[in-house]
Amino acid sequence: YDTVQSLKEQISQRINVPIDKFTLKRGGKQGIELKDLTKTLQGSSFVNLSTVYVEYGQPTKLGEFRLVLSLAKRLAEPQDKELFEFEDLGEVYISNDDRPQDIVDQVIEKLAKKGYEVKPNQIRIRERHNERLGRIYRKRTMKTQGVYDKSCLLYTSDAADDLLCVDLGGRRIIKKKN
Repeated sequence: YDTVQSLKEQISQRINVPIDKFTLKRGGKQGIELKDLTKTLQGSSFVNLSTVYVEYGQPTKLGEFRLVLSLAKRLAEPQDKELFEFEDLGEVYISNDDRPQDIVDQVIEKLAKKGYEVKPNQIRIRERHNERLGRIYRKRTMKTQGVYDKSCLLYTSDAADDLLCVDLGGRRIIKKKN
């Protein structure tokens, strides 16, 4: 296998899945997606016995990121006030130059499909670390904030006791449609 492309073709034949229906990641599930298929394996930092992780799904293009969106809800009676439960909203694909506010329309669409009514100023894009929330993504491009195929999510506060609403950002209510 001289190139990532030839490696991907070989894997495609072995698992009987079209090449455009899976991604390759170097270093495991949380590894970096191999997007430039023209690179040599050596140029992609492969050495003898390197690990390649195959993940089903649409590969991203160069300069594009796949973000997994989740709606964060503070646990009803948490032992640790920083723990959340998460509702999966799906994936979005963004470019290097997108800013958090560019992602908001996609988030609103995903929330609407789940039955939530939300306005753009009610959404905060944050990084997820297991059951905890990480940093808030601000106005700069996602690339300059160090986003590389990471999970992002919406932050919620503990003020939402009603099952029909979720409080985002500690002040605003998102009502779930009946």
